[in-house]
Amino acid sequence: MMNDWLKIVATLKEKIQLKLNEPYLMQHIDSPMINEDRLLYLLLPFSKGQIQSPKVEMNVTTAMLIQVALDTHEKVINSNESTQKQQLTVLAGDYFSGLYYQLLANGKDIQLIRYLAKAIKEVNEHKIAVYQYESHSIEEIIESIRKVEASIIQKFYQYFHFETYSLLVTELLYLKRLFNERTLLLEKQPSQMFNAIHQQLFQSVQMDSGIPESNLPILMDYCNQQINNVKATISKLMKEDCPENELFIESVRELLKVE
Repeated sequence: MMNDWLKIVATLKEKIQLKLNEPYLMQHIDSPMINEDRLLYLLLPFSKGQIQSPKVEMNVTTAMLIQVALDTHEKVINSNESTQKQQLTVLAGDYFSGLYYQLLANGKDIQLIRYLAKAIKEVNEHKIAVYQYESHSIEEIIESIRKVEASIIQKFYQYFHFETYSLLVTELLYLKRLFNERTLLLEKQPSQMFNAIHQQLFQSVQMDSGIPESNLPILMDYCNQQINNVKATISKLMKEDCPENELFIESVRELLKVE
């Protein structure tokens, strides 16, 4: 059973990768990442039989392409690369955006277009709130980060009337983001999330030099506390109601093992 889902995810990932493979761009920018966990989350509303449907495959592919396009644009915000590479990365994000618009137009699913357009708007609004320090509290920053990570899947679930696991998947995506942000802190790399949280904690405007090293332990403690809290929430949700998908269950178990 789990092997079947592994094959489904791997096959669809390969198909999406082929759509993203624009030869000139791939020579000059990093290859776009297709997150297998996100892909699995998008497949959860469907049975194995349904996934064989070209329309379902197209809808999942479209949502994944949107996420890749958003993630690609994100790289420019956090990049120290050359101007030329940044420009090409923006171009790649726009190219990937064109792919999902083309798929949606071909599918003529106007209602899904509306749902996903709302998700894109939501993601961009919350990114701006974090990056421009528009949030008025740490709670608002965290809520914005959660929206940035999960809005595409949340709206996708709403469209398919599959909201049952929306909170669980949101928590999983937030946990993965926390792990990434913690790595940035450990490596003393720029972290948009913790830049914003630092501004709230210390009521100070961020300097170009980044977060003072003396404040890093406080932010690290806060990050670890968030990780522990989210893990506890995920464990509780899994006990209450868990998707009957062995690959999903195993992926959650592995994620919860990360210290």
